[in-house]
Amino acid sequence: MWVRAMTTDVSTASLLHLDAVSVAYGETVVLRDLTLSVAPGEVLAVVGPNGAGKTTLLNGIVGLASVVAGSVTYDSRNLRNMRPERAGGMGIAYVPQGRWLFPYASGTMNLWSGGYPRRDRRAVDRDVKGFLSRWPVAQRVSRRNANVMSGGEQQVVAIGRGLVAEPRLLLIDEPSLGLAPVLVEEVFRVLTEISGGLLEKNAAIILVEQNVNMALEIADHVCVLAAGEIVHDGRRGELPASQIGDLYLH
Repeated sequence: MWVRAMTTDVSTASLLHLDAVSVAYGETVVLRDLTLSVAPGEVLAVVGPNGAGKTTLLNGIVGLASVVAGSVTYDSRNLRNMRPERAGGMGIAYVPQGRWLFPYASGTMNLWSGGYPRRDRRAVDRDVKGFLSRWPVAQRVSRRNANVMSGGEQQVVAIGRGLVAEPRLLLIDEPSLGLAPVLVEEVFRVLTEISGGLLEKNAAIILVEQNVNMALEIADHVCVLAAGEIVHDGRRGELPASQIGDLYLH
């Protein structure tokens, strides 16, 4: 079993803090009055039904959606409505829903693209080779273009690309979406291992996921969104997965 042990030594200082945040696309407000924190060395799982605003939350953090109220603070800096291209230079990596790989680039080149904010190219090369050597699924597609990879292969490469960015904050959106159960297991095995390595460096992860059971295997902290609002925010284990589902299914 690949369950990650809950972090027991989490800093009380937030790496990312959202205070009374509302997020919109144009005139449409999707999230309202959200207050939420993630600490260094912590995995925050954000779960909820389709349309709850989970992806919008991540997009608001990186500037792909407009924060129309409240404050977003990252590492003591104001992040509200920053330009998306600044994220990498600030130590934020985003693994978006749908993977967004370069379709006609190989797995290796897609991994390399994650290292663009970094100056030490030898270190990037080391990290790309390290990821390929650790995960056979990535090694298998190292020379294959992304457009002919399976969904699971694409997702593993997308996660690796985020890891190569050497982030302090890694945002991952719906990694299990559209995958067969056996591929979901493989993807979460990768997530479990890389989360351990990142958290040892005092980085943090925000994982958006509809699969509550999988999310709870890896999370320290769980936030439940429904209809654009937080309906539960607490530590893993405070509520079983069935009760978390009840918060937004009934």
